[in-house]
Amino acid sequence: MLDLLGVTLRGQLAIIELKASEDIQMPMQAVDYWLRVRRHQQAGDLQRSGYFSGLEISAEPPLVWLVAPSLRFHPATDTLLRYLAPEIRVTRIGLNENWRHGVKVVLRQ
Repeated sequence: MLDLLGVTLRGQLAIIELKASEDIQMPMQAVDYWLRVRRHQQAGDLQRSGYFSGLEISAEPPLVWLVAPSLRFHPATDTLLRYLAPEIRVTRIGLNENWRHGVKVVLRQ
């Protein structure tokens, strides 16, 4: 089960994978979710099931946002991301280390 599925202001789906600590599986987990969401998106399942009712969902492939404290991305994450298909657009979003006291984005790449 994916962590969060959202939609941007432009109607593009966004898969949000959250981690509190290093996890080498984070990128591959997100790709698995991307493949599943993309299949449901192309089949029209999301609209048929009532997801994002009243919003126009873009036909563009979903975005992937990997979110974790900025110093808690596994060192292999960047290497793994280089091997993904170009249509899987991934953004790493690093949060402040003391995120439990208030979330701030400190890194976006």
